[in-house]
Amino acid sequence: MMAMADKYGRVWAAVPGLANRARVPLESAVKAIEVFLAPDPFSRTKDNDGRRIEVIEGGWRLLNHKKYREIRDEQARREQNAAAQERFRKKSKPEVSQSKPTGKPIAEAEAEAEAEADTEAEAKADTNTIRLYVHDEFEKLNKKPEVSRPQFIKPTVQEVEKEFLRIGLPAEMAVAFVSHYESNGWKVGRNAMKNWQAACITWKRKQEQPSPGANMVIMGREYERILERMKTIRGNYGDHQEWDPRERTEFDRLKSRRDQLRKTLGITI
Repeated sequence: MMAMADKYGRVWAAVPGLANRARVPLESAVKAIEVFLAPDPFSRTKDNDGRRIEVIEGGWRLLNHKKYREIRDEQARREQNAAAQERFRKKSKPEVSQSKPTGKPIAEAEAEAEAEADTEAEAKADTNTIRLYVHDEFEKLNKKPEVSRPQFIKPTVQEVEKEFLRIGLPAEMAVAFVSHYESNGWKVGRNAMKNWQAACITWKRKQEQPSPGANMVIMGREYERILERMKTIRGNYGDHQEWDPRERTEFDRLKSRRDQLRKTLGITI
């Protein structure tokens, strides 16, 4: 808007055109316009309650445009001209100009030209600073809040059994599932597991579409895990000690699955 404003601080544009000129999304331009139109109690310029712009017919007007145009007062211009003349005196004698005389000494004319060039350069620098500031404000307005993901909690055997039954897998296979992922630190490939229910579905697919050889290997590993778990449960109790009902139920399920695997794998004891 600073770059587009005329000498009276008027900006002739519509919001879509302004968004296109600034290379920002339309909704970002709308938000920025709302911010510039709203009062700002923290603004260093207290005129107009800190507002930056106001709506006029055909666009907007920069409320502090005149103020910044008048910042460079006559004394500053004289000092700049003097510095430019001093630089000119240190240079070698310039070539004779073929242009029409202006009524001013060449040194003074060129000094004023340099001063004007410096003024334009500073104005461009100020404009670039404003653009960077506006871009940062757009980024703040459009920045989406980070969404924290829930922490992964590994499931129990009982939870996996329920999920297996829901998706059509034998509950006895839950021990193999938990044992497998316990051994690799609950990872899927090289990444930490995020959703164990999804891993259950993947497990089912592998069970439904393995090669004959791979199927035998999987069942062999499951058989070994079942034997190890049964041994652990049995070791928790003495000969005459009463078993926990939950572990008794788990032991019976494991025993049933063990017998099935023995028949499939051709194991005879």
